Amino acid sequence: MSTRSNNGSFFGLLGPPRLLLVCLLLQVLVISTLPTTTTTTPPPPVSLDADDGLTRRAEPYPEFPSHYQGRVEKGRYLLDLMSVDNAGAAQRNGGASVVSPFQNFKDLTRWGWSRHILRYPYTDSRPGSLQAPFYEDFLDDAFQDPDHPVLKRQMLVVAYWHDQWFYGKDSLEKVMPSFGHYDNVAAPISGAFVFDQNWSPRYQQKKYKKGNVPELDHLSDIAFFEWVEACQDRGSNPKELKLMFRSHITYVPTLKVLQKALRDKGLKKYPFWKKRAVFKTDTPEAAAILGSTHGAGAAWMLIQHKDALGVKKITDIAVWAYKKKSSLFSGGGCSFDEDPDDCIVNIRFIVEDA
Repeated sequence: MSTRSNNGSFFGLLGPPRLLLVCLLLQVLVISTLPTTTTTTPPPPVSLDADDGLTRRAEPYPEFPSHYQGRVEKGRYLLDLMSVDNAGAAQRNGGASVVSPFQNFKDLTRWGWSRHILRYPYTDSRPGSLQAPFYEDFLDDAFQDPDHPVLKRQMLVVAYWHDQWFYGKDSLEKVMPSFGHYDNVAAPISGAFVFDQNWSPRYQQKKYKKGNVPELDHLSDIAFFEWVEACQDRGSNPKELKLMFRSHITYVPTLKVLQKALRDKGLKKYPFWKKRAVFKTDTPEAAAILGSTHGAGAAWMLIQHKDALGVKKITDIAVWAYKKKSSLFSGGGCSFDEDPDDCIVNIRFIVEDA
């Protein structure tokens, strides 16, 4: 079999040593022409919870005890901030602003986030592509609520992955990302947002001992951007947000809050959808749920992004569950002692204009 000689080519005339030098020079030229992330002064830092890998708000926000009554107090505090405009919320927060420092999509690029969308019916089969929602069909009955319907064919997965190298705070060099990811689902025309699979940069960094946590880290901020992007994709107004769901909750501290709230309502297990427990937000049970990790994330999204979302309030909270291995409509709910991986515990928040 014949081979083609390089002797008459430009690279053949250079010879190996000169060829290597030219390749290195070309590499430098290519790298120097690539776009770089801006190095302007980063937004104010946000401290993170180093105990369990789940994010929490920094000062000037007060701390609350981790016991149940502390969750009630936190929920009432969040409700107070939620129902008024930015000026009123600052006044109720000791004069400190509640507005998030992250309001521009450029912040996502600055802090190493990539953005991805997969529209219903979620048929992209390429390796590494987005997948269908993790909650599968266990929210279908809630989506069929005649008072608050959600049309599945309008939905899209909106996922932001922390997979881009970025400039750390006060760093002159790019640092490795955490590979955290927030994969959520939106139905803008129905006014619905589902918190689906969320692994914060802090959690990922703590678990795998690799990567760096960006300043833009909180689920509530990322979810806000995802909701706005979904609305842009569908031509909807972000202020039309009406429903927020937390799907398949497995975090034990939140589950303990839910169980206490359900017991106080006279229930001995998680009810299924048709017998769902509904809490009005003027009750201590609703305040406790809102003050839990999974309630506070939804609340902060509304509190810190009033300019884009409008002044919103959560009016009631529904809690229900299904056994993962049972038929969707077999009923029965779940025991409080059920393995969290086998019991699909969900929350729905109804959102209205304040």
